[in-house]
Amino acid sequence: INKFINLIQNDKPIPVFGDGTTRRDYTYITDIVDGILGALNYSQSSFEICNLGNDKTIMLNEMIATIEDVMGKRAIIDRRSNQPGDVPQTWANIVRAKEIFNYQPKTDFTEGIKKYFNWVSLKGY
Repeated sequence: INKFINLIQNDKPIPVFGDGTTRRDYTYITDIVDGILGALNYSQSSFEICNLGNDKTIMLNEMIATIEDVMGKRAIIDRRSNQPGDVPQTWANIVRAKEIFNYQPKTDFTEGIKKYFNWVSLKGY
């Protein structure tokens, strides 16, 4: 997301591998921090395996469109072939983290992009 924002801001093409239908579970940083704090404060056992992330996937084309909308600027797309070994969809199974320390991402994807872009704009990156 940072790379795409920087490239769009600087009128440079963003590389898009494949047709843009791959899906990932983008998670806003405060939601990850909440999960880490939940894990640190969990005292029912000394060892658990949990995933932190989001259980909602976003298509790459949707991610780009959201960034464009938030920035008010269109991306220059550099369409490329699929990358060998890339998978069509990934996301975290957060069921265990929900069960043992009530982990639940709260930041909507679009809201997270807005917050991140505002932060980047304030920093001047």
